[in-house]
Amino acid sequence: MENLTRENAVEDKFRAGDLDQCIEYLIKCRQEGKSVWVEFNDHKLYSCDATVNNIYMQVLGKTKEEYEKDEQEFLAGLRAEKAQEREEMLKSIPEWLNAGQKLVYPEKAKEWERMVGIRANDLYGGTDLGYAITAMEMLDGGATYENVASYVRGLATSGNSMSMVESIILNFSKSGPQFYEYIKGGHENIDENTRGMIDKIRTQNKEYEINEILSTKGPEWVKRAEKLIYPERMSEWERIIKQRAGEKFKGFELDMALGAMELLDKGVSFDKVEKYIEDKSTSATGATMAENIVLNFSKSGPEFFESIRPEDARELVAQLKDINAKLAERHSQDQEHETDVEDKKIDPRDELASLAAEKRSLEEELKGIEAELSAQKKQEDKTKGQGIGEE
Repeated sequence: MENLTRENAVEDKFRAGDLDQCIEYLIKCRQEGKSVWVEFNDHKLYSCDATVNNIYMQVLGKTKEEYEKDEQEFLAGLRAEKAQEREEMLKSIPEWLNAGQKLVYPEKAKEWERMVGIRANDLYGGTDLGYAITAMEMLDGGATYENVASYVRGLATSGNSMSMVESIILNFSKSGPQFYEYIKGGHENIDENTRGMIDKIRTQNKEYEINEILSTKGPEWVKRAEKLIYPERMSEWERIIKQRAGEKFKGFELDMALGAMELLDKGVSFDKVEKYIEDKSTSATGATMAENIVLNFSKSGPEFFESIRPEDARELVAQLKDINAKLAERHSQDQEHETDVEDKKIDPRDELASLAAEKRSLEEELKGIEAELSAQKKQEDKTKGQGIGEE
C-alpha cells in the first residue's frame, strides 16, 4: 500500500458514467494495490487518494453529504417553482378560455376548450398556447402577416413548441390558413396532406364567417330594410343578405345601400345620395354593387338609378318602375280597403279573389326581376375575377 503514490500512478482508460461510479472504481483499484489515475470532467483522480469525500472535494468542492444536502434543497426549490408555475397556469385557464370567445368562431368553442385543457397540462404548461393567443390577437387586430410572423419566429422556445404555436394559429385563428401559408413561404411549400387540411379549415372558416356576419349584422339589415322595402320584396332581400355576406366585401355594400335608401326615403336629392355612396365606398366595384341594390330594392330605386346612369339597364329600370308602381297602388288600395271595412263594414272576403289574382301577377313579374338579378350577379362575378380593386 505504501507504493501507491501520484508519482508512480499510471493512466487508466476507464470512463465512468458518473462521479460515484468513478469513485467506486478508484477505491477498488486502491484496495487491489493498483496505482492508477483516471480523467473525469477535466480532473485527474488518483487511486491513492480514493475516498468518497476526497474526490467529492476535488471535483465539486464539497463533501458528499454537503452535496446531497444542497441537491435536496435545489430539488425542493425546483418543485416549489414548478408548483408556483402550475398555480399561475391554472389561473390563466379562464383567461385563455375568454380569449377564445373573442378570437375563435363559436362553432369551434368546444374544440377550443378541449385544446386549452390539453395544452395546460402538457410539457410547456400552456406557454405555447399563450404565445399563440398573442399572435391571434395581433392578427385579429389587423397586424400584417410579416409582423406576426416576426413575433412567432422570435419566440425563445423549442422547435416542438414553435410548431405547436403555428398549429394552434392554423386551427383556431379566423385567418389561420392564410397566415400559416404565409409563414411557410406559400401553398406550394407545404406538403400535400397539410395542404388538404388547410383547405378544409379554410372552407369551414368561410362558412363560420358567413354565420357570424348573419348573426351579428343580419337582423339589423332586415330591420332597416322593413322600413324601406315593399313587404313583397323582403324574402328576396333576405336572400340577398345571405349572398352578400359570403362575398369579399362581407356585406359592406349592404350598409352603403341601406344608408342611401334611407336618404332617398327622406327625400334627399339623387345627386347627394350618389355623393354619399361615393364617399362611403373606396372602390368602383363597391359603389356599383350598392347602386344596383338601391335600384332593385328602394321604392325610388329605378328613378335614382336612371338619374345617375341614364344609359344603363334601361329595360330593367322600366320593369322595376312598373313593379313599384303596382306595389304602391296595391298598398294604397289596401289602406283604402281597411278604411272601407272600418267605415262601411264591408266584408273583406269580397276582395280576396281580385287580390289573389293581382298577387299572382306580381309574383310572375318578380320572377322576371329575380332572373335579371341572377344575370347581374354573374356579370358581377366576372368583373371581380378581372381584378377590380377591393374595399
